[in-house]
Amino acid sequence: MSRDVFIQAFRRGSPVFLRHASVEVLVAPYLLATRTGVGSVLMTDGGAEIWGYGDDGGLAVVGATGSEIWDLVVAIARANGAAIIPVGGTPIVADAGIIPDLPPEGRSAAVVVGSGAELIEALAGQEPHVPRETGTA
Repeated sequence: MSRDVFIQAFRRGSPVFLRHASVEVLVAPYLLATRTGVGSVLMTDGGAEIWGYGDDGGLAVVGATGSEIWDLVVAIARANGAAIIPVGGTPIVADAGIIPDLPPEGRSAAVVVGSGAELIEALAGQEPHVPRETGTA
């Protein structure tokens, strides 16, 4: 499964910075290489690029392969009180306590997960929305 997701913390509906020290501690055992703003991680069954690595703000996990990467995504979100937001999807959280801090439009649809396996299931249930052209050819 390859699906790009954002990891973003919110307070009172507005985005806030992640605690990058906690991100670095969690990512360090899997960090293969870095370049400006991007960390490449390698798991035993795949990996991903983490855009925004080392920068202020949120993160984007891009090109994820394998299943272990999703445990890392959940751990980063949990450590930062952040939501996991699939491109074109609704928020997924590892702690129901942060739902009130999400933007109002994401609160009622938020899904709570406790593991990478549960995150994979939640992502599978949220196929990305791709607009279709309307009209005739």
